[in-house]
Amino acid sequence: MPDEFGDQTTAKKPASPSKSEKKKRSGKASTTGGQLSDLPTLEVTCNFHLLPMMLFVVALATRFYALDQPNSIVFDELHYGRYAGLYQKQTFFFDSHPPLGKQLLALAGYLGGFQGLCNPHHSLLISSS
Repeated sequence: MPDEFGDQTTAKKPASPSKSEKKKRSGKASTTGGQLSDLPTLEVTCNFHLLPMMLFVVALATRFYALDQPNSIVFDELHYGRYAGLYQKQTFFFDSHPPLGKQLLALAGYLGGFQGLCNPHHSLLISSS
């Protein structure tokens, strides 16, 4: 009886052999489960250019050289207190850098009760008298 797609007959594929049958055919039955040849492989290749690698090593060495020096915290931005005080007093001054950071410090000083008096030698004057 012809099917609706024509006179084509479909042949069934033979069932694939089981793992034990494959081992018997190869003659290398293993008691550990599988063989390395049965596992999928992954090949990875890497190419490195010498100059960028050398630059990276030099940058890494210069970045971490004497990283532990100085042994204490250093804050050399003493002029920020003066700028915050000038902002609070609404005094005009010229600064070549953008003002947002100093304005935020002035706001924090205002909220913290800073009166706008900042003399880096103020503590020296008080302690010496």
